[in-house]
Amino acid sequence: MFRPEHIKSVAGAILCLSAYPSMASAQTESVPEDRARALETVIVNVQRKPEDQQSVPASITTADRKFLDENDIRTLQDLTAAVPGLVATDSVSYGAAPLSIRGVGGVNGGANLFADEPVSVYLDDVYLARLSFSTADLVDVESIQIVRGPQGTLFGRNATAGALLVATADPTQTPSGYAEAAYTDLGEYRLAGALSGPVAGEDMLGRLAIGYSDRSGFGTNTINGERVGSSQDLTARGKLLMQANSRLKLLGSIEYQKRDAVPATLQLSDLFSGPGNPLRLRPGLQSIIEANAFSYDAENFFRSDAVTASLTGEYDLGWGELTSVTAYRAYEFHGAQDSDGTGASFFRNTGRSDNDQYTQEIRLSAAGSGPLSWIGGVFYIHEDNALSPFIVDNVSGLFGLGTRAEFNAFNELDSWSAFLDATYQLNDRWALTGGLRYTREMKSFNTGFALSVLNGGTIPNIPAAGPFAGLTLTAGTPFPVGAPREVRFQDEASFDDLSPRAVLEYQASDNVLLYGSFAQGFKSGGFNSFGLTPAFQPETIDAYEIGAKTEWLQGQVRINASVFQYDYSNLQVRIGIPTGGVDIQNAAAADVRGGELEFAVRPFESLTLNGSVAVLDAEFTEGFLPAVPADQLFLIGAPVALESQAITGNRLSRAPEWQGYLAAEYSILLPQWGTLSIRGDVKTQSETYFLEVNQGDNAFRGDGFAEFGVRVSLVSPDERIELSVFGRNVSNARYVTQVTQLGSFPNGAVNEPRKWGVGIKARF
Repeated sequence: MFRPEHIKSVAGAILCLSAYPSMASAQTESVPEDRARALETVIVNVQRKPEDQQSVPASITTADRKFLDENDIRTLQDLTAAVPGLVATDSVSYGAAPLSIRGVGGVNGGANLFADEPVSVYLDDVYLARLSFSTADLVDVESIQIVRGPQGTLFGRNATAGALLVATADPTQTPSGYAEAAYTDLGEYRLAGALSGPVAGEDMLGRLAIGYSDRSGFGTNTINGERVGSSQDLTARGKLLMQANSRLKLLGSIEYQKRDAVPATLQLSDLFSGPGNPLRLRPGLQSIIEANAFSYDAENFFRSDAVTASLTGEYDLGWGELTSVTAYRAYEFHGAQDSDGTGASFFRNTGRSDNDQYTQEIRLSAAGSGPLSWIGGVFYIHEDNALSPFIVDNVSGLFGLGTRAEFNAFNELDSWSAFLDATYQLNDRWALTGGLRYTREMKSFNTGFALSVLNGGTIPNIPAAGPFAGLTLTAGTPFPVGAPREVRFQDEASFDDLSPRAVLEYQASDNVLLYGSFAQGFKSGGFNSFGLTPAFQPETIDAYEIGAKTEWLQGQVRINASVFQYDYSNLQVRIGIPTGGVDIQNAAAADVRGGELEFAVRPFESLTLNGSVAVLDAEFTEGFLPAVPADQLFLIGAPVALESQAITGNRLSRAPEWQGYLAAEYSILLPQWGTLSIRGDVKTQSETYFLEVNQGDNAFRGDGFAEFGVRVSLVSPDERIELSVFGRNVSNARYVTQVTQLGSFPNGAVNEPRKWGVGIKARF
């Protein structure tokens, strides 16, 4: 297990990098001036301006278009372990694939329909609320910048874990475009393309991109023979860039996404031979996963539509820049899930949800010739969320008569915030940054809950039935008998926060940057979409980090390292309800500490190596949570009393102790043929918990894994045609990527098996 003394070792290594700044100079002098072997400069805008990633005092990983292609990154889900500290699980249901950075992952699974996300996702500078993008296809994406650590003084929405900045390609001055196609032996094909160039002279440029993918599915439903793990995705995006005058630039964008999928989810415990315990794995589970065998006797699907429109304006003030980002997004989904995952009708749910968000951000920045540069702004978001209806059918409820629970919940958010971040260059080596963010959030909640008899019958004449013993009820009868058809609950809550940020950086040499930082993160409280209870409380993080960014040998070697310590309070935790629905409670406290190392090496012009290592120790230091009794047998959906369990010493969910990534690419110039590139990579991760309690059992724990990938590509001499052959997960590692409590039983998502594919891309 990773321990605090390991942080000291890594911190010592970081300090050693600065102890010998002359080493970089000495090595630089011995290398010829020809920098053909130097690594490419990575430009980022995480501080709201284009700059070399090596000059930014923060932990950042950038996945550019080349990286996305070479690693077959189709959605954010595919980034797990390829980016240090990031866990991006597969979808368990309703398109919910939760994200976690450095063990900070928020409410686990699909219960966070109204709760905020700790990892904020931005699409072309537009904040995307809810888990509405993690399973979407990435089409015409230029780069994804992953910023680790609390964010708030530079970005529109506060986040406790970090931010993912997804940047799609902008219109170009020169007419250009591309078309690409790929096919795999899993019955998957993808088509995408883009056209870009002037629309009306040099002052108006346009870009149109479209992508479609069809995955026939890698699994089989043993009940009806239909495919599982299938999906059809369509994305279309149009951008228009106008230079209104010498100072004003406007960029308009509109995007449409449509998705239709059958998630590959599996019941992990033994429900096939009568009453079971959710903490006991079903016999032969690994063989079932490897056979791609799934069992659904009820509907299991997910459909979504999303429209995002934005207008970004940039005005050059001469001494600074004024930026406005106005956006509207409408997202809706409809889905159903066979929650028990067996051939018997025990437990199922269906749901519809609508989300409308409007955001407005205004930023003012100044970076003159003096030592002071700064950026300030205001951000506003309004959200209307509806879960209407969400229905849970519980065959085991009401002494075997079955129950149907129907939720109709509505949540409205108004959030205002103001932020300021300023950097003062103390001298040619030292710089100090300070930031502050104030947030004011108001949430209103309105829900209706109705319970009725599902199948009908006679309640057994037993003491536990109380006054209803021996009563015969027909299907559809409201329960309790004589009570109102629907119970209504409404409430309001407001949350305020003031979060600071401070960074001290030291440019030890031209190639060595050292930094230390402190930041507070805040995620507001809210309401449980399945509850009739007051709001749960906000969670906060005090984050400390020191790091180093270094380059050696005329840019042929790049090594970045960081260590961090988080003090985490009032964690928002998902609690499974045995009879259906979920609860959200606050756990008291946790400590998160760890270290990350990223490197890239180009020993000679044709060979490039890059990789990363992340270690993490994320444990609860205080708290109690409800848990299923470890030795009690019951049918899924039965009313089982939970018991309080101490969680001190337990690991946070989706917080693996270590992750690793390594890739090597060798390029050969073939006369008259072009450039042949051969690439191999491996990503690996240790075991992961998906539940905060009962961690002595295996049902809510994912095994460690190692996935290998290969790719061979040939690019024509004029770089217009690229042919590729690739394989992903070539060792056919099969494992559970996410586990969620449904009726207190573990419902898991599994990864794709080995696949081989071919692709072609034409640029013009």
